[in-house]
Amino acid sequence: MAKSCTNHAEAAAVTMCTQCHKPICQSCTMVTPAGRFCSSECSILYKEMKTKLGAGEGRKRGGFGLTLIFFVLLLVAGAFGVHFAARAKQDEPDHWLKKIDVIGRWLDQGKK
Repeated sequence: MAKSCTNHAEAAAVTMCTQCHKPICQSCTMVTPAGRFCSSECSILYKEMKTKLGAGEGRKRGGFGLTLIFFVLLLVAGAFGVHFAARAKQDEPDHWLKKIDVIGRWLDQGKK
């Protein structure tokens, strides 16, 4: 079943507008380097949208996944920093770093 043109009910649609996705016949199709459009308005809207997306106003790159990975790596690096600082203070039995040394506690449990 072929769709008919939005502007000409008796004509079969041969393509869809790149911007608004309306079915259009051969006589309604406006071909440009950017695509096939039903009107000059759709062509202008499409070019404006592409310009905005090209200028960085579109979808952000990186998103939640990279932020989460960065945060986890930062936590791990911080935990190792605390661990090495606490090991440097081994001579002081109740130093505050030993209380927050998660890695040292985990390693000490493995020795038991």
